[in-house]
Amino acid sequence: MKIYVNLTCGLEAYEELVKRGYDPHYLYMQSSLLERKKFKKFYEGIDADLLMNLALGHYCVIYDFSAKKKMSRALKQGVGFLRYCIDRNWFGRDEILFDKGMETYFRQVYNGFDKKDRKKLKYFRRFVNCEDIRLACVCSRTDHDSDWEYYTKIFTNKNEF
Repeated sequence: MKIYVNLTCGLEAYEELVKRGYDPHYLYMQSSLLERKKFKKFYEGIDADLLMNLALGHYCVIYDFSAKKKMSRALKQGVGFLRYCIDRNWFGRDEILFDKGMETYFRQVYNGFDKKDRKKLKYFRRFVNCEDIRLACVCSRTDHDSDWEYYTKIFTNKNEF
């Protein structure tokens, strides 16, 4: 299993994950891009480490926290869009599993991808060792959104846990 924390709010899970023996990876999935409907730019920022682990069939779990909602926008829309892109490119499936209200938009954005955009996923397709990606999300509410002192303290005090 590969554990990812989404920067910044996902760092709230870091201490507990380390206590449980995990060595979390980091993602920077910017919900602000999704709010501005810049899904292509969001997609461009998806890290190779996550894509390679998904292609190899590893079970990947992304942790994030949200100040307002039960599920962060990065997880609901961002992971939903990523999963849609992967399903289309690697497996030839055209179905929306997350955020069904975004079906038409996800298709429009993916259909608007140029050769360079599709090449990113095509590169990892050669390593696909599974029939479906194994991707889960864990999200909870936070009271620390934009509290940079809190998130910095997680790492400056990391020897204490």
